[in-house]
Amino acid sequence: MTDAGTTTASRDGAARFAIAPEVWTTPERRALSQMARSFVEREIAPKLAEWEH
Repeated sequence: MTDAGTTTASRDGAARFAIAPEVWTTPERRALSQMARSFVEREIAPKLAEWEH
């Protein structure tokens, strides 16, 4: 695993990965997140009800 995350085991033995919060706080990551959010709000959310039927 990289410095950005750690691996832990759950009770069922499955590996769980925890990503360090600072990985997501770069300006580029915040911009990407906002761009994805805007796209979903603009292009997907308005059509969701139509697609579910």
